[in-house]
Amino acid sequence: MFIKRETEIFSPEKYLRGTYFYSDYNSQYYSNAVVTSNIKKSYYYGFKMSKKKPIDPITDQEMKEALVRSGYPLEVRAVRKLRELGYYVIPNTVYTDPLTGKSRELDIWASYGHNEIDTKEDDVNFIHMTQFLFIECVNNPHPIVFFGAEKNATKRLWYDHIKFTDSFTNAEFHEEETFEPTSDVIGATHNHHSLKIPIARQYCSFEHKSDKWIATHETTHHDAFDKLVFKVNKTIEEHKKDNEEFQKELKELNGEESSSGVIADVAFYYPILLLQKEMKIAIISRDTVTLKPCSHLAYEKETAIDGNRKTALIDVVTEKYFHKYLNILLKEHSKYYQNLEHRCINPRKL
Repeated sequence: MFIKRETEIFSPEKYLRGTYFYSDYNSQYYSNAVVTSNIKKSYYYGFKMSKKKPIDPITDQEMKEALVRSGYPLEVRAVRKLRELGYYVIPNTVYTDPLTGKSRELDIWASYGHNEIDTKEDDVNFIHMTQFLFIECVNNPHPIVFFGAEKNATKRLWYDHIKFTDSFTNAEFHEEETFEPTSDVIGATHNHHSLKIPIARQYCSFEHKSDKWIATHETTHHDAFDKLVFKVNKTIEEHKKDNEEFQKELKELNGEESSSGVIADVAFYYPILLLQKEMKIAIISRDTVTLKPCSHLAYEKETAIDGNRKTALIDVVTEKYFHKYLNILLKEHSKYYQNLEHRCINPRKL
Protein backbone atom coordinates (compact mmCIF):
# COMPACT_ATOMS: atom_id res chain seq x y z
CA MET A 1 0.00 0.00 0.00
CA PHE A 2 1.42 3.37 -1.07
CA ILE A 3 0.60 6.64 0.72
CA LYS A 4 0.79 9.83 -1.29
CA ARG A 5 2.92 12.40 0.50
CA GLU A 6 1.46 15.86 0.93
CA THR A 7 3.59 18.51 -0.75
CA GLU A 8 1.31 21.59 -0.66
CA ILE A 9 2.77 24.48 1.33
CA PHE A 10 0.84 25.58 4.40
CA SER A 11 -1.38 28.54 3.51
CA PRO A 12 -4.60 30.26 4.63
CA GLU A 13 -6.55 28.52 1.87
CA LYS A 14 -5.23 25.12 2.95
CA TYR A 15 -6.16 25.91 6.56
CA LEU A 16 -9.70 26.91 5.48
CA ARG A 17 -10.26 23.62 3.64
CA GLY A 18 -9.82 21.81 6.97
CA THR A 19 -12.30 23.98 8.89
CA TYR A 20 -16.05 24.02 9.31
CA PHE A 21 -16.17 27.20 7.21
CA TYR A 22 -14.92 25.26 4.19
CA SER A 23 -17.11 22.19 4.69
CA ASP A 24 -19.53 21.01 1.99
CA TYR A 25 -22.39 22.76 3.76
CA ASN A 26 -20.68 26.14 3.55
CA SER A 27 -18.43 25.73 0.52
CA GLN A 28 -20.71 27.69 -1.81
CA TYR A 29 -21.19 30.55 0.61
CA TYR A 30 -17.51 30.84 1.47
CA SER A 31 -16.02 29.87 -1.92
CA ASN A 32 -15.12 33.47 -2.75
CA ALA A 33 -15.16 34.85 0.78
CA VAL A 34 -12.46 37.01 2.18
CA VAL A 35 -10.62 35.52 5.12
CA THR A 36 -12.22 36.98 8.25
CA SER A 37 -10.32 38.41 11.20
CA ASN A 38 -10.99 35.34 13.35
CA ILE A 39 -9.70 32.99 10.67
CA LYS A 40 -6.70 35.22 10.22
CA LYS A 41 -5.97 34.88 13.91
CA SER A 42 -6.33 31.10 13.74
CA TYR A 43 -4.00 30.94 10.78
CA TYR A 44 -1.54 33.26 12.49
CA TYR A 45 -1.34 31.15 15.65
CA GLY A 46 -1.18 27.91 13.69
CA PHE A 47 1.66 29.23 11.57
CA LYS A 48 3.39 30.65 14.66
CA MET A 49 3.27 27.28 16.43
CA SER A 50 4.73 25.57 13.36
CA LYS A 51 7.76 27.87 13.62
CA LYS A 52 8.09 27.95 17.42
CA LYS A 53 11.60 28.69 18.60
CA PRO A 54 13.41 26.04 20.63
CA ILE A 55 13.48 26.55 24.41
CA ASP A 56 16.66 28.07 25.70
CA PRO A 57 18.85 25.81 27.90
CA ILE A 58 17.94 25.99 31.58
CA THR A 59 20.11 28.31 33.65
CA ASP A 60 21.57 27.57 37.07
CA GLN A 61 19.16 30.04 38.66
CA GLU A 62 16.18 28.37 36.98
CA MET A 63 17.40 24.96 38.17
CA LYS A 64 17.70 26.27 41.73
CA GLU A 65 14.18 27.69 41.62
CA ALA A 66 12.78 24.40 40.28
CA LEU A 67 14.53 22.42 43.02
CA VAL A 68 13.22 24.75 45.73
CA ARG A 69 9.67 24.17 44.45
CA SER A 70 10.18 20.39 44.52
CA GLY A 71 10.37 18.09 47.53
CA TYR A 72 14.00 17.04 47.01
CA PRO A 73 15.64 19.52 49.45
CA LEU A 74 13.13 18.46 52.12
CA GLU A 75 14.10 14.80 51.61
CA VAL A 76 17.81 15.63 51.96
CA ARG A 77 17.23 17.58 55.17
CA ALA A 78 15.03 14.83 56.63
CA VAL A 79 17.62 12.12 55.87
CA ARG A 80 20.33 14.24 57.50
CA LYS A 81 18.22 14.76 60.63
CA LEU A 82 17.39 11.05 60.95
CA ARG A 83 21.05 10.04 60.69
CA GLU A 84 22.05 12.65 63.27
CA LEU A 85 19.67 10.96 65.74
CA GLY A 86 21.02 7.47 65.10
CA TYR A 87 18.55 6.07 62.59
CA TYR A 88 19.62 3.73 59.82
CA VAL A 89 18.26 5.38 56.67
CA ILE A 90 17.61 4.24 53.09
CA PRO A 91 16.26 7.00 50.82
CA ASN A 92 14.14 6.20 47.76
CA THR A 93 13.47 2.56 48.61
CA VAL A 94 11.52 0.63 45.95
CA TYR A 95 8.37 -1.48 46.39
CA THR A 96 5.67 -2.96 44.16
CA ASP A 97 2.32 -1.16 44.06
CA PRO A 98 -0.34 -3.80 44.93
CA LEU A 99 -2.94 -2.07 42.74
CA THR A 100 -0.95 -1.55 39.54
CA GLY A 101 1.85 -4.08 39.93
CA LYS A 102 4.32 -1.35 38.98
CA SER A 103 7.47 -0.36 40.81
CA ARG A 104 7.17 2.74 43.01
CA GLU A 105 9.49 4.66 45.29
CA LEU A 106 9.07 5.60 48.93
CA ASP A 107 10.94 8.80 49.77
CA ILE A 108 12.56 7.59 53.01
CA TRP A 109 12.74 4.32 54.95
CA ALA A 110 14.43 4.39 58.37
CA SER A 111 14.85 2.06 61.35
CA TYR A 112 16.03 2.29 64.93
CA GLY A 113 16.36 -0.64 67.31
CA HIS A 114 17.57 -2.16 70.55
CA ASN A 115 19.09 -5.65 70.57
CA GLU A 116 20.09 -7.56 73.70
CA ILE A 117 21.61 -10.99 72.99
CA ASP A 118 23.22 -13.45 75.41
CA THR A 119 24.38 -16.87 74.27
CA LYS A 120 25.46 -19.51 76.77
CA GLU A 121 25.83 -23.12 75.66
CA ASP A 122 22.51 -23.93 73.92
CA ASP A 123 20.50 -21.13 75.57
CA VAL A 124 19.82 -17.90 73.74
CA ASN A 125 18.24 -14.85 75.36
CA PHE A 126 17.23 -12.34 72.71
CA ILE A 127 15.18 -9.19 73.32
CA HIS A 128 14.69 -7.09 70.22
CA MET A 129 12.59 -3.95 69.69
CA THR A 130 12.61 -1.94 66.46
CA GLN A 131 10.78 1.03 65.02
CA PHE A 132 10.41 1.38 61.27
CA LEU A 133 9.66 4.78 59.72
CA PHE A 134 8.04 5.17 56.29
CA ILE A 135 8.23 8.80 55.19
CA GLU A 136 6.77 10.70 52.24
CA CYS A 137 7.99 14.30 51.84
CA VAL A 138 5.69 16.99 50.40
CA ASN A 139 6.59 20.58 49.63
CA ASN A 140 3.10 22.03 50.01
CA PRO A 141 2.98 25.57 48.54
CA HIS A 142 -0.29 26.20 50.38
CA PRO A 143 -1.42 24.96 53.81
CA ILE A 144 -3.18 21.61 54.09
CA VAL A 145 -6.31 21.75 56.24
CA PHE A 146 -7.57 18.74 58.19
CA PHE A 147 -11.14 18.22 59.36
CA GLY A 148 -12.86 16.10 61.98
CA ALA A 149 -9.89 16.24 64.33
CA GLU A 150 -10.60 14.79 67.76
CA LYS A 151 -8.57 13.93 70.84
CA ASN A 152 -8.88 11.28 73.55
CA ALA A 153 -8.72 8.33 71.16
CA THR A 154 -9.84 5.00 72.58
CA LYS A 155 -8.05 1.67 72.79
CA ARG A 156 -9.85 0.72 69.60
CA LEU A 157 -7.14 2.54 67.68
CA TRP A 158 -4.52 0.19 69.01
CA TYR A 159 -6.08 -2.89 67.53
CA ASP A 160 -7.48 -1.34 64.36
CA HIS A 161 -4.93 1.19 63.19
CA ILE A 162 -1.65 1.50 65.07
CA LYS A 163 0.83 -0.83 63.45
CA PHE A 164 3.04 -3.19 65.44
CA THR A 165 4.02 -6.86 65.42
CA ASP A 166 5.22 -9.12 68.20
CA SER A 167 6.78 -12.54 68.44
CA PHE A 168 7.62 -14.36 71.69
CA THR A 169 9.33 -17.68 72.30
CA ASN A 170 9.50 -18.89 75.91
CA ALA A 171 9.05 -15.28 77.01
CA GLU A 172 7.43 -15.88 80.38
CA PHE A 173 5.90 -12.89 82.10
CA HIS A 174 5.10 -12.57 85.76
CA GLU A 175 2.18 -14.79 86.67
CA GLU A 176 -0.45 -12.08 87.06
CA GLU A 177 0.55 -10.59 83.67
CA THR A 178 0.54 -13.75 81.56
CA PHE A 179 -2.60 -12.89 79.60
CA GLU A 180 -1.93 -9.20 79.05
CA PRO A 181 -1.66 -7.99 75.46
CA THR A 182 1.74 -6.84 74.27
CA SER A 183 0.69 -3.19 74.23
CA ASP A 184 -0.06 -3.44 77.97
CA VAL A 185 3.14 -5.35 78.71
CA ILE A 186 5.34 -2.64 77.19
CA GLY A 187 3.21 0.20 78.55
CA ALA A 188 2.08 1.58 75.19
CA THR A 189 -1.69 1.20 75.46
CA HIS A 190 -2.10 4.43 77.41
CA ASN A 191 1.12 6.22 76.48
CA HIS A 192 1.49 6.07 72.70
CA HIS A 193 1.87 9.55 71.21
CA SER A 194 -1.05 9.07 68.79
CA LEU A 195 -3.42 8.84 71.76
CA LYS A 196 -2.51 12.40 72.74
CA ILE A 197 -2.85 14.28 69.43
CA PRO A 198 -5.81 15.20 67.19
CA ILE A 199 -6.97 12.49 64.78
CA ALA A 200 -8.45 13.71 61.48
CA ARG A 201 -10.48 11.83 58.88
CA GLN A 202 -10.63 14.38 56.03
CA TYR A 203 -8.36 16.99 54.51
CA CYS A 204 -8.05 19.44 51.64
CA SER A 205 -5.57 21.79 50.02
CA PHE A 206 -6.14 24.87 47.87
CA GLU A 207 -5.83 25.86 44.23
CA HIS A 208 -6.23 29.23 42.55
CA LYS A 209 -8.71 29.09 39.65
CA SER A 210 -10.69 31.77 37.83
CA ASP A 211 -9.53 34.54 40.16
CA LYS A 212 -10.54 32.72 43.33
CA TRP A 213 -9.25 30.03 45.69
CA ILE A 214 -10.99 26.67 45.78
CA ALA A 215 -10.60 23.77 48.19
CA THR A 216 -9.41 20.59 46.47
CA HIS A 217 -7.77 17.20 46.90
CA GLU A 218 -4.34 17.31 45.30
CA THR A 219 -3.33 14.08 43.57
CA THR A 220 0.15 14.23 45.08
CA HIS A 221 -1.25 14.23 48.62
CA HIS A 222 -3.69 11.41 47.89
CA ASP A 223 -0.96 9.30 46.30
CA ALA A 224 1.39 9.94 49.22
CA PHE A 225 -1.17 8.73 51.77
CA ASP A 226 -1.98 5.63 49.70
CA LYS A 227 1.71 4.88 49.22
CA LEU A 228 2.30 4.95 52.98
CA VAL A 229 -0.58 2.56 53.72
CA PHE A 230 0.52 0.14 50.97
CA LYS A 231 4.17 0.08 52.03
CA VAL A 232 3.47 -0.30 55.75
CA ASN A 233 1.01 -3.16 55.32
CA LYS A 234 3.29 -4.93 52.85
CA THR A 235 6.23 -4.69 55.27
CA ILE A 236 4.15 -6.05 58.15
CA GLU A 237 3.08 -9.04 56.03
CA GLU A 238 6.71 -9.75 55.14
CA HIS A 239 7.85 -9.49 58.76
CA LYS A 240 5.09 -11.81 59.98
CA LYS A 241 6.09 -14.34 57.35
CA ASP A 242 9.75 -14.07 58.40
CA ASN A 243 8.78 -14.61 62.06
CA GLU A 244 6.81 -17.72 61.18
CA GLU A 245 9.73 -19.14 59.22
CA PHE A 246 12.10 -18.32 62.08
CA GLN A 247 9.89 -20.12 64.62
CA LYS A 248 9.67 -23.11 62.28
CA GLU A 249 13.46 -23.28 61.92
CA LEU A 250 13.90 -23.15 65.70
CA LYS A 251 11.53 -26.08 66.16
CA GLU A 252 13.36 -28.10 63.52
CA LEU A 253 16.69 -27.43 65.26
CA ASN A 254 15.52 -28.01 68.82
CA GLY A 255 12.56 -30.36 68.52
CA GLU A 256 9.18 -29.37 69.89
CA GLU A 257 10.74 -26.91 72.32
CA SER A 258 12.20 -24.12 70.26
CA SER A 259 14.75 -22.95 72.84
CA SER A 260 15.31 -22.81 76.57
CA GLY A 261 16.15 -19.12 76.28
CA VAL A 262 13.91 -16.08 75.96
CA ILE A 263 13.20 -14.64 72.51
CA ALA A 264 11.08 -11.48 72.35
CA ASP A 265 10.74 -9.43 69.18
CA VAL A 266 8.51 -6.35 68.97
CA ALA A 267 8.37 -3.91 66.04
CA PHE A 268 6.49 -0.64 65.53
CA TYR A 269 5.65 0.78 62.10
CA TYR A 270 5.18 4.53 61.66
CA PRO A 271 3.81 5.92 58.37
CA ILE A 272 4.69 9.63 58.21
CA LEU A 273 3.77 12.49 55.89
CA LEU A 274 6.37 15.24 56.28
CA LEU A 275 5.23 18.71 55.17
CA GLN A 276 7.68 21.45 54.34
CA LYS A 277 5.18 24.19 55.14
CA GLU A 278 2.27 24.67 57.48
CA MET A 279 -0.97 22.82 58.09
CA LYS A 280 -4.12 23.78 59.96
CA ILE A 281 -7.10 22.19 61.69
CA ALA A 282 -10.58 23.39 60.65
CA ILE A 283 -13.12 23.60 63.44
CA ILE A 284 -16.55 23.84 61.83
CA SER A 285 -19.57 25.14 63.69
CA ARG A 286 -23.03 25.88 62.35
CA ASP A 287 -22.17 29.13 60.60
CA THR A 288 -18.42 29.56 60.86
CA VAL A 289 -15.10 27.86 60.20
CA THR A 290 -12.20 28.48 62.58
CA LEU A 291 -8.66 27.63 61.49
CA LYS A 292 -5.99 26.73 64.03
CA PRO A 293 -2.31 26.11 63.25
CA CYS A 294 -1.04 22.59 63.93
CA SER A 295 2.39 20.96 63.85
CA HIS A 296 1.49 17.31 64.41
CA LEU A 297 -1.66 15.25 64.03
CA ALA A 298 -2.71 11.77 62.94
CA TYR A 299 -4.69 11.18 59.77
CA GLU A 300 -6.84 8.05 59.69
CA LYS A 301 -6.46 6.68 56.17
CA GLU A 302 -8.49 3.80 54.78
CA THR A 303 -7.87 2.09 51.45
CA ALA A 304 -8.54 -1.25 49.77
CA ILE A 305 -5.79 -3.72 48.89
CA ASP A 306 -6.78 -6.89 47.00
CA GLY A 307 -10.37 -6.34 48.08
CA ASN A 308 -9.41 -6.09 51.75
CA ARG A 309 -9.94 -2.95 53.83
CA LYS A 310 -6.69 -1.56 55.21
CA THR A 311 -6.56 1.30 57.69
CA ALA A 312 -3.65 3.12 59.28
CA LEU A 313 -2.95 6.17 61.40
CA ILE A 314 -0.51 8.36 59.52
CA ASP A 315 1.52 10.90 61.47
CA VAL A 316 1.39 14.24 59.64
CA VAL A 317 4.28 16.43 60.77
CA THR A 318 5.63 19.80 59.69
CA GLU A 319 9.35 20.14 59.04
CA LYS A 320 9.71 22.63 61.90
CA TYR A 321 8.35 20.02 64.32
CA PHE A 322 10.19 17.04 62.82
CA HIS A 323 13.15 17.07 65.24
CA LYS A 324 10.85 17.17 68.28
CA TYR A 325 8.65 14.44 66.78
CA LEU A 326 11.64 12.10 66.29
CA ASN A 327 12.69 12.68 69.89
CA ILE A 328 9.18 11.69 71.01
CA LEU A 329 9.50 8.41 69.08
CA LEU A 330 12.94 7.71 70.53
CA LYS A 331 11.77 8.42 74.07
CA GLU A 332 8.77 6.13 73.60
CA HIS A 333 10.99 3.43 72.15
CA SER A 334 13.40 3.53 75.08
CA LYS A 335 10.56 3.38 77.61
CA TYR A 336 8.81 0.47 75.86
CA TYR A 337 12.06 -1.45 75.66
CA GLN A 338 12.81 -0.98 79.35
CA ASN A 339 9.29 -2.17 80.20
CA LEU A 340 9.64 -5.26 78.01
CA GLU A 341 13.03 -6.08 79.45
CA HIS A 342 11.75 -5.63 83.01
CA ARG A 343 8.60 -7.67 82.52
CA CYS A 344 10.38 -10.68 81.01
CA ILE A 345 11.71 -13.06 83.68
CA ASN A 346 15.48 -12.62 84.17
CA PRO A 347 16.43 -11.39 80.70
CA ARG A 348 20.22 -11.57 80.54
CA LYS A 349 22.04 -8.73 78.87
CA LEU A 350 24.98 -8.88 76.51
